[in-house]
Amino acid sequence: MTALPLNPSRMLPQKLMQLPALMSTVINGLDRPLILAVLVLVSVGLVMIASASVTFAAHSYGDAFYFLKRHLVYLFISLCVALPVLLAPLHLWYRYAGVALLGSMVLLVAVLLPGVGHEVNG
Repeated sequence: MTALPLNPSRMLPQKLMQLPALMSTVINGLDRPLILAVLVLVSVGLVMIASASVTFAAHSYGDAFYFLKRHLVYLFISLCVALPVLLAPLHLWYRYAGVALLGSMVLLVAVLLPGVGHEVNG
């Protein structure tokens, strides 16, 4: 019995086959200094969270890296949200800019309403 050669185009949907070309287009269109600045800020933030909370987390939670792990989870979630935002066509941002501005203003006012926002230490 001879083994049949695998044809990836039959195994994966057509859109998934176009993903590497789309990702290379997106990566080539990125602002590299901005990405570098973001990576530096994220790295500094990770170091600061780890160094500032090790003893408190070890005493309170029994895990010295509790807050660092939690921060890494939030970074992963934010990356999962950022990728579709990055891949969204620009005309969508222009089309819904007014709605987004109005929604953000409503949310800013909402925290001033009693029962929605609450004051902490001040």
